Amino acid sequence: MVLNHILCLGCYFFLCLSFWMGNEPNNALQKYNFAPQQVKSFAQNKGKLPFPVARGTIVSYFGKREHPTLKGVQIDNDGIDIRTNPGEAVKAVYDGVVSTIATVPAMGGEVVMLRHGEYLTVYAKVKNILVKVGQRVKKGQMIATVFMDKKGISQLQFQVWKTNQKLNPNEWLAKR
Repeated sequence: MVLNHILCLGCYFFLCLSFWMGNEPNNALQKYNFAPQQVKSFAQNKGKLPFPVARGTIVSYFGKREHPTLKGVQIDNDGIDIRTNPGEAVKAVYDGVVSTIATVPAMGGEVVMLRHGEYLTVYAKVKNILVKVGQRVKKGQMIATVFMDKKGISQLQFQVWKTNQKLNPNEWLAKR
């Protein structure tokens, strides 16, 4: 029963993300007026992007992993989880346009998605959002703060997508 609820919550988030991304035009460059060099520039920054929070430790990595409480159950992590202080500033890792802001109960807190041409960065488990849909943001600009859940845990879920394909954020962030 618990496993079904966990899988449903994960599916719910994935379906929501797919829906939001599916509502993006086939040509995001046209909708958000991105120049081709801006998109190429994002791709050239693989391994060079700053961490979205100043302080924090990665506690869960991209890909399949064992569920923390249901031993033997494998779950898929679409990003990385960075444990940090409640209220820690969340900053854009690259120039872009805010494409989505939403509350996703399965994730806890809210989600902000920034479009970088055909790339998308996702910042989940946030609150105090300081940006609006359609707003252009600069690399390093504060966009929100980290949310603390009912268990007293504050961690940012950070994801990188290209079109509808999830990418390993560890490969995009600069080494600390």
